[in-house]
Amino acid sequence: MTTRRLIIYLFIFWGTLSACGDDPVATGDLTDIEYDPIAYLPAIPENFPALEQPENNMMTVDGILLGRKLFFDPILSGDSTMSCASCHLQQGNFTDNLAVSSGIDGFEGRRS
Repeated sequence: MTTRRLIIYLFIFWGTLSACGDDPVATGDLTDIEYDPIAYLPAIPENFPALEQPENNMMTVDGILLGRKLFFDPILSGDSTMSCASCHLQQGNFTDNLAVSSGIDGFEGRRS
């Protein structure tokens, strides 16, 4: 092995080791990550009951955006072709208006 190639390998090795240093995600210590959530306060009509939320799991703007992204993301299905929104249509009150739905393999479900 040439000296030049050895030096390149050593730099790559050193770079890999130094990249694994104090990254809180890599070490599993997530307590030092700065997080300042913004509470999500939905508009609730007067004649509706109050929305109950546990104090240790309040709705946040980021949480609502994450939920929306996951709802429309097909990668969560078994073959990455269908999102929740594929069947839970907003215009159908989050149903597909069918007696039973077809899944990713085209098989119909057994219940509505």
